[in-house]
Amino acid sequence: MIRLFLVRHGENPANVHHILSFRRADFRLTSRGIRQAEALAPLLRRPGLGPDTAWWSSPLRRARHTAEVLAPPGTGIRVLEGLRELDVGELDGSGRPDDRDAYEKVIAAWRLGEDTARFPGGESLAEAVERFETSLRAVTDDRAEGSAAVVVGHGGLFTEALTVLLPPADRALFERAHRPRWLNCEAAELTARTDRNGRLRLRWAGWLSAARPSP
Repeated sequence: MIRLFLVRHGENPANVHHILSFRRADFRLTSRGIRQAEALAPLLRRPGLGPDTAWWSSPLRRARHTAEVLAPPGTGIRVLEGLRELDVGELDGSGRPDDRDAYEKVIAAWRLGEDTARFPGGESLAEAVERFETSLRAVTDDRAEGSAAVVVGHGGLFTEALTVLLPPADRALFERAHRPRWLNCEAAELTARTDRNGRLRLRWAGWLSAARPSP
């Protein structure tokens, strides 16, 4: 069993200006985002994360910047392409209200079980979950039993993938605790193992955040 910490990046200009960002809009953190990461760093150390902890990040600047603030000095942070935010296709880089509405319509369809619904020119839920699961398998495959890994990425991808990959009881815990959304620089703790068929099995352990009160 591997201890897995999924961390959403800190605030960046795309959050401030409500820009959909998969590849085109790529920012480092705002000053507030840096403070959010600095506040989370000691919380991540409390669970006993040691020097053997593996650190991974999405290639987007906001995630890499967050990981740089969170990780102990000198830590090697590996970048994984599959950890990018949801591929919103033609909506990428837009802050227009009608494009935001189009985004929300696709998310609503996913929540109704339509996993083949896709963003215009972008990906479907099934495709997003597949790349996320493949990425987490790469993160956990070389880890010793009982070791830990920190993955810094994106709330959209994390949220939609976990609603599929978690078992039903754990999914209910996650969805109840998730309200209203995954906050900037909030970490979720999970456990991960690979079963005999090579499938990744995740279990929910809870939030690690100064921003969210306990349910």
